[in-house]
Amino acid sequence: KDNEEKTVIAHHFEQISGFPGVLGCIGSTYIPIRAPANKNKSSYVNHQQQISITLQGICDANGVFLDVFTGPPSRIQDASVYRLSFVYQRLPELCSGDVHLIGDETYPLFDHMLVPYQH
Repeated sequence: KDNEEKTVIAHHFEQISGFPGVLGCIGSTYIPIRAPANKNKSSYVNHQQQISITLQGICDANGVFLDVFTGPPSRIQDASVYRLSFVYQRLPELCSGDVHLIGDETYPLFDHMLVPYQH
């Protein structure tokens, strides 16, 4: 996204939430799959005992995907999936200026990613 697009997205987030500088919200979910034939099946079993892969997505204020990353086995934690993704490597560049992502408590705190405070 160029700076003008980032400004528009951040403004829209601020209008609906009162929170400034948000470029997107990051989260993950499980996508059910058949057990891979030539892989370690147990690495694809998530905490709900379902065979799946992880999908990580970043959405704008309208719920439109800005980025999607899929493929890691669901046994891998969200923070590790994030570190495998393209966004992790480019976050400082993508969130240059005064914009940042918002994640839940399963993601790590970075300069350009805000997560809930943990005691």
